[in-house]
Amino acid sequence: MKKIFLAFITLTLISFNTCEDNPVNSDDTKPGRRDYIWEIDTIYTPFSMLRDIWGHSTDDVWTIAGGGDNDKKIFHFDGNTWINDPNAVPYQPLSIFGFSSTNVWIGGGDGKIWHYDGTGWSEFTTLNVVPGKGISFGDIWGERVSDVYAVGAYTDGNSLFNNGVIAHFTNNKWSILHSYNDSGNIVRLYKSNNSQYPLVYVGHFNYYGDSTFIYRLNQGALQEFLSGSFSYSSYLFMNLIGDQIFILRGQEIFEYENDRLKFLLKVDLPEFEQGFFGRTRKDIFLYMDNGIAHYNGTNIEYIYNSDSDIVFGGGIVFDREIFIISTGLGQGGRNFILRGKLN
Repeated sequence: MKKIFLAFITLTLISFNTCEDNPVNSDDTKPGRRDYIWEIDTIYTPFSMLRDIWGHSTDDVWTIAGGGDNDKKIFHFDGNTWINDPNAVPYQPLSIFGFSSTNVWIGGGDGKIWHYDGTGWSEFTTLNVVPGKGISFGDIWGERVSDVYAVGAYTDGNSLFNNGVIAHFTNNKWSILHSYNDSGNIVRLYKSNNSQYPLVYVGHFNYYGDSTFIYRLNQGALQEFLSGSFSYSSYLFMNLIGDQIFILRGQEIFEYENDRLKFLLKVDLPEFEQGFFGRTRKDIFLYMDNGIAHYNGTNIEYIYNSDSDIVFGGGIVFDREIFIISTGLGQGGRNFILRGKLN
């Protein structure tokens, strides 16, 4: 089934994309609007797919591809056109996150972390736990410019990315904060303002069946909070909406509040691809295998229908616009940026 395919390729490629900390209206008392005007941009990345997207404003957005030609891995949107960075990038970009137009991070393969200072990209550091086993940093996130986390994994004895790693940036330096043997690939780490413990989202790979987990991070220890699998009924997913953590378990979405789950909604649609992002709890975008649906606090309706066979891979929100990356299945490196602007 395509739903399981989506879950599998996203975790296997190590990246789940996020709704980053963008300047949006955080009023959750009003239902989200649905009157979007849509445009589609095409980005060609040979032998690769778009992996992540982040933006400081609607005319300052970055997206990255994890492989292919070295000069087609980093793309920037200036409000009108996507322009690829012409400089060869001799590494694999996997995740991107920033705080301003002059402070953007990329996490990549081989333990590399790169930085953009407003004029150009440069390698900031290379980290490892075991020499010769490169870390793949599949996500970067932080609350403040001096408190940033990069998470991922390096390979175990079966060449599967199951040895989890949490790196931390503070005092202008990156270092390994925690590493875990056979924990699984650490896909995301988020903190929520009204909960004591950060949550860590993990995918564990096994030749006999892959699993998903969400752990509380308690003084470096991973304490199991939820466990699931790659099946449709128990698959787990985690994302930030505003400054709150929201968790998907199967078809149900919960808010993580006071270290407990608070039920929000059930997505009772067979086309649901088990991924989401949003502005508020009443303004949530749902990935479907035939488009994008929207929850406004009361009901779910489609706001964009797609006739093409594409997989949606991540989105960001601004006050009046949204950006969603997607990849055309079997279309030879053709990727799409779906841009919606409120009428």
